[in-house]
Amino acid sequence: MITNGERYPGMADAALAAIAAGPNWKVSKTDYACDPWVIMKDPEVGDYLNHLGYSDVNPYKIVEITKSGKTCYVQEVEAERDPNWKPNFVPGGFSAHCTNNHDQKWVYGKLLPGRMAVRKVKVGWKSAYGRHSLSSNPLKHYDYNF
Repeated sequence: MITNGERYPGMADAALAAIAAGPNWKVSKTDYACDPWVIMKDPEVGDYLNHLGYSDVNPYKIVEITKSGKTCYVQEVEAERDPNWKPNFVPGGFSAHCTNNHDQKWVYGKLLPGRMAVRKVKVGWKSAYGRHSLSSNPLKHYDYNF
């Protein structure tokens, strides 16, 4: 079982390790996942291109990469809320405010049918549905405060 309880542990240490790892890794100022510096590497089959939908994030796994490396084919990963995590709502906002919105935990399962092309562009990765962020882990986030 994979969960994403910790979103960005040890980012500074990871950035230094990635730089030391060699030319396959790059550090970019452009970020679509909320951190000012994000580590980007060349994608591999089995990595994830998580879809960034404004405040929600949905996991997609890379199942094929073209020879040029500029297009990846992905499949959505089934994600269910961990039964041990419950949203805590208090009055406020439109109807309520979720106080533990950033502590979400999800259980990832099988790949869902169908696949989608995601292309590398100047500012990251894009598909017909919007931006994607390359990661070694699946990431799901549902914004309960929106």
